[in-house]
Amino acid sequence: MRMFKAFAKCSPVARQRFLFLAVAAFSLAAFSAACSDGEGLVEPPLRLEPCSWSAPVLSGTIIDNGLAEISGIAPSRREAGMLWLHNDSGNEPRVYAVDSTGKSLGYFILDGTSNIDWEDMASVVIDSVAMLLIADIGDNAEIRSTVEIVMVEEPSVRDFGPDRHPVFQGSAYRYRYPDTPHNAE
Repeated sequence: MRMFKAFAKCSPVARQRFLFLAVAAFSLAAFSAACSDGEGLVEPPLRLEPCSWSAPVLSGTIIDNGLAEISGIAPSRREAGMLWLHNDSGNEPRVYAVDSTGKSLGYFILDGTSNIDWEDMASVVIDSVAMLLIADIGDNAEIRSTVEIVMVEEPSVRDFGPDRHPVFQGSAYRYRYPDTPHNAE
């Protein structure tokens, strides 16, 4: 929480830079592999050499009736082998967890926001705190005056389960494009 209070005291330019970095984190998270840092947090490795790719391998199938249209996915920074997911627009503000085989571990409810058009998510570590960033940036009709990035501290899988769905408070950081609305799908 003290990070949110410190963020609120930052200048508009500093907050704008943070939001830029948050959006950049979405891109980086999409290409990072997870490994443990020995303190319970999972960090992406820093690689400068070219990546090589191999044929995909099916490790599991996600079967969860609540996940009708998965729009974002990010690796957990607290639990190795766990992934966070969310649905696309018009769904409840829920963030789901699955293990590496696709088995549902449950979900939590994100309070203080709605899922207008969630398009992506990222997991980051800020000041040794694992955080989830959710990009509510979709705008198919290009009419939204603002879009937002929602930040919430990553909960432990022990905080919820198939029959226990806690509510966590997120912090929404709204911004507008300098010219006209854009659909960042």
